[in-house]
Amino acid sequence: MAGLDLSMLLGQSEFEHLHGTMLAWHRLLREIETAGKPLAVALSGDAVGSGLALALVCHHRVAADSHTTRLGFPEVKFGLLPDGSGSQRLLRMVGMQPAMALLTQGKRLTRIIHGHG
Repeated sequence: MAGLDLSMLLGQSEFEHLHGTMLAWHRLLREIETAGKPLAVALSGDAVGSGLALALVCHHRVAADSHTTRLGFPEVKFGLLPDGSGSQRLLRMVGMQPAMALLTQGKRLTRIIHGHG
């Protein structure tokens, strides 16, 4: 799952509309995270941007050990922060060192990182 088409942001002239859309996305992710039932996601291809943010709110993640499985936040290459609190969730799950390449350079993981602790 890929996230938002970044070219869509270039056409946005209404800050309030864009801001409202992002707040609704944050609320949806939080509702999923706190729904009271465990939610699992299986990743077998790209999970980038909002797609990775969605996977991070799930309680369990399983990723295929395949060359087609890539995880990341490409939006940071354009000076944007990951949406949906993806940066905070990623840091909590894998630790500072492994998360930094994704959060500062926009790299994509092509191998699985196991969480710390």
